[in-house]
Amino acid sequence: MPKFLHDDTGALGPRNAAVSGSIEHKMGIKGSATNVMNFDGATGFLIGAHNAGLACMFTMMNYERLSVGLQGLGAGEAASQFASSYANDRLQGRSPAGPVRPDAPADPLTVHPDVRRMLLTICAFTEAGRAFAVMVGRELDRAKHLNDWQAQVFSELLTPIAKSFLTDRGFDSAVLAQQVYGGHGYIAEWGVEQLVRDARIAQIYEGTNGVQAMDFIGRKVLRDGGATLQAFLTQMRQEAIPPRFEAECADAELRLARVTGRLVERTRGDMDLPGAVATDYLELAALTIYARLWARMVQVAEAGVQADPQLATHKARTAAFFFARLLPKTLALEQTIEAPSSSVDL
Repeated sequence: MPKFLHDDTGALGPRNAAVSGSIEHKMGIKGSATNVMNFDGATGFLIGAHNAGLACMFTMMNYERLSVGLQGLGAGEAASQFASSYANDRLQGRSPAGPVRPDAPADPLTVHPDVRRMLLTICAFTEAGRAFAVMVGRELDRAKHLNDWQAQVFSELLTPIAKSFLTDRGFDSAVLAQQVYGGHGYIAEWGVEQLVRDARIAQIYEGTNGVQAMDFIGRKVLRDGGATLQAFLTQMRQEAIPPRFEAECADAELRLARVTGRLVERTRGDMDLPGAVATDYLELAALTIYARLWARMVQVAEAGVQADPQLATHKARTAAFFFARLLPKTLALEQTIEAPSSSVDL
């Protein structure tokens, strides 16, 4: 729908009747104006064939969902930088094990275990999210430039995870960063409260994350009985990881396969079930994939330890946190997915 109409020669004619009625007042992203548009009497042009508009839209929408996933990843990275900087600079209290900075009036926030938990949670999800985004980009490149059909299928499989999980963790990371700041996090001048407000929209637009989860469990997994998901995990297993992570990665993948098989069976007699467990199932799949990504990052970092020993140490410590504190969430997710769909009845 153009702003100006044109005649048969292509010359600009009168202005189209599409006008902005008002500007919305939003929770966040206030630098991006969201308008109420009025189209009474406006002239629009059909793109594509009759009754095929939805298919045309999704050509664009799938790329938009990947872009929004990157927006969520960016929020997580900003949260990591905010929280890390503040926690290292802010002096508050003393370490439970005794003063770390006896020459100073207090120790930095990083001496407190719960603060370190929040910092590591942000870091673990953000760095794994970055590796995940690169992996999706690799599949897109293979599909486009090598005409790799399998890569195209894998990129479609991963798109709802990219949109949903990256934005959920991005918002969660922003909230954790605000928590690290304490009362300062609630004050606008410190900036982190704006990050919380701005990150929230990414979970909503271009298809809410609940819709993404429904797409993942229905169209991407149950439709072929989980075959594409298992093929993708098989491809991931071709890349070397440190032996110390192999058992935990394998256990998570077996859990995902077991849950998927059960869902295929249970859905035949309960059409409400996929919707009842979709969000939990997407999180289970994402954590399982992240586990192998973290193991792979450690493998690469430790192979180059002489070039960057600090990076190798950081990756190993953050991976240890992920496997000890975040991957075990898959145990609870399996249990909630096994609950009957009637458990969400009102």
